[in-house]
Amino acid sequence: MAESIHVLHLCHHSVVRQGILRSQVAEPMKRLARNPRLKITVVSAERSDERDPMAERDLSRDLAGAGVSLHVFEKRVAPAARTARPPLLKRVLSPMHLAWDVLRLRRLAFRFAREHRPCVIHARSYIAAWAALGVRRRELCRLVFDPRGALPEELAAAQGWAADSRRYLWWRDLERRLLRGADTVIAVSEPMAAHFAERADVSPVVIRNCVDLERFSPGTRTPAPGAPLRLVFLVGVDVPYQASELALTLRRAVAAGWPAGAILRVITPDADAMRARLGSPEVNCDSLARDAIPAALAESDLGVLVRDSTVGSLVACPVKFPEYLAAGLPVLATRGIGEVDAILRDRGVGVSLDPSATSEWPRHLAPLLARLTSQREELRQSARRAAEEIFAWEHSLPLLEHAYGLWR
Repeated sequence: MAESIHVLHLCHHSVVRQGILRSQVAEPMKRLARNPRLKITVVSAERSDERDPMAERDLSRDLAGAGVSLHVFEKRVAPAARTARPPLLKRVLSPMHLAWDVLRLRRLAFRFAREHRPCVIHARSYIAAWAALGVRRRELCRLVFDPRGALPEELAAAQGWAADSRRYLWWRDLERRLLRGADTVIAVSEPMAAHFAERADVSPVVIRNCVDLERFSPGTRTPAPGAPLRLVFLVGVDVPYQASELALTLRRAVAAGWPAGAILRVITPDADAMRARLGSPEVNCDSLARDAIPAALAESDLGVLVRDSTVGSLVACPVKFPEYLAAGLPVLATRGIGEVDAILRDRGVGVSLDPSATSEWPRHLAPLLARLTSQREELRQSARRAAEEIFAWEHSLPLLEHAYGLWR
């Protein structure tokens, strides 16, 4: 029998608390663990003041039931890209805390690689890959660099760094070293693959953010002209690139084109902060348990997807997009988000709007709003079919198995 391959899925974010990592780390690893040759350990990074022992225990049991181990790593560095900035002292100490995190993650990865051969480190983020790069250079593992975004550009946009800023250039240099040092680079979209290929002459494998189709099912709601349209906007952590204020502009444009107006429901773990900034009688901000989100989508009429116009958005593959589609929702998006424009156009399941021409939005929205009553079931089926044909895990898992060395 062929030998087992030991995979360390190394994260510098919380798989325990963040829904996006539950869907994009825990779910695919549970599926991959069905292959008896793969022995998988997931590392979830938690801040000491945010730890939730019960949630950690629940996730550990869930993963263990599928044959996956969980290791909790306590990290120090404060958030760097959120709208609400950490206190000054945490920002001042951030470089020191980041270096300490990388050092301890590197030690963890070295121990794992020495004890488990052959070894693959699946580094989900720049920080995780930075920590694992030294292990790869000693030829103790295969390194799969899975950045999920263009971090130098995201940090520059969040921190206001100029293109010639030393900090921005430092992150650009680290990015090149990680891209060149990895055995496999994963991109979440074709634009991201092109972006990385230009940066470091590499050929990334495109593995999109996928959706668990068993969790989401289309609803049966057809909006009535005498009732407000229900718009839903899924937001992870409150970060500037979400461009949440654009969602308010979009709601107003939809309301102007629908007889009874429109209400916007913002579902986010940062509900209090977003309510203080965006809340109104027509805009509700609330937090929901992860298991309650599919039902909330099924009860809605339109999914909202807005982002800023930075490089990070141009290469993105937002998880909310396939989730909307899997729930049978047509999507209203701002133009220039990864592959969203092409999918909406080719599949006829929504509309992309130019954020620099908001006065034109009502004209572009009108045909879709008309179809909500005349062709709602056709829209629902087309959206679901797009999710099944583009964003099902079954299409992407063989690519991950190949990256891990199963089929070499």
